[in-house]
Amino acid sequence: MFKRILVIVEVDGSPEARAMAVALALQHNAELVFFSLLPRYPVPVADAPLITPMSNEEFDQQARQSAVKLLDAAVREAENQGVMSRAAIGAGDDNTGCIVDAALKRHCDLIVAAGDGRNAVMRLITGSLIPGLITRSPVPLLIIDAGHPPPAAGSAPPPLRRILVVVEDREAARSAVEEGLALARWHGAEVLFVHPTPRDMAPVVDGSAVAAVSGDAWLQALHAQAERVLAQAMAAAAAQGVPAQALRLADGTSGHAVAASAQQQACELIVIAHEGHNAVMRMITGSVLPGLVTAATVPVLVCRDASTTAAPLAVGA
Repeated sequence: MFKRILVIVEVDGSPEARAMAVALALQHNAELVFFSLLPRYPVPVADAPLITPMSNEEFDQQARQSAVKLLDAAVREAENQGVMSRAAIGAGDDNTGCIVDAALKRHCDLIVAAGDGRNAVMRLITGSLIPGLITRSPVPLLIIDAGHPPPAAGSAPPPLRRILVVVEDREAARSAVEEGLALARWHGAEVLFVHPTPRDMAPVVDGSAVAAVSGDAWLQALHAQAERVLAQAMAAAAAQGVPAQALRLADGTSGHAVAASAQQQACELIVIAHEGHNAVMRMITGSVLPGLVTAATVPVLVCRDASTTAAPLAVGA
């Protein structure tokens, strides 16, 4: 299914992501591209001197040497397990753009990145790569939690047995269903379709000015909508011969609830789609994605709506 996978190798280490990428490459007979971003030369704030006086050239040289060392180790790890791989280094003012360009130029169909468990606000403040990649990656993004135990080196990669697919009543969600079913067919896995559904209607000021319906009627409509979307996903699974179950997750409009459901249902992967909104809009509109990336204890595969991948990349993360 996947043919060439871009793996982000960071200076502070990403062994879980690298190990999972190697296992994935073995399962899919894919090639790996280990990619490292060079850090930018630190600019002193006001009159504060740099802790270690170093010229721009010296800084770049040391950064490149560190990146080469990390990449060489990653390539050796992959080749020791029989996986073809190559290494590449990128640098620029736009880290996310560098990664996306590298993936496109090398015809990669998946990007693998390590998560760190920080919440969405901290990811934005600390300059995490994850928000920008979710927004701008034209190919699926697999986020590996740093606490996820990597496969043992030299052992056969465990096949996926159960995949949780988040389905919602929006156009982009179809890409999650398609990607989840394709993975299930490849691995011989079962799919669990989950629809996050609110338990109560959120209070609004003078709700009658918006819609003259009761809270109970509103929730009944939401539940009927959820059942319809789940039925469509189940029909797609049946048409492809993929065993599947459906679950309407009451009070499941938070990423933590979806992550907890994956753990309770013994799912080894979560697949979710998005329309390409930036990180701030995802938080404002109540997307489950930011909280899910924080709380998930299994890898999260983020799919881009196929109808938006041809559009110009959005600026910002």
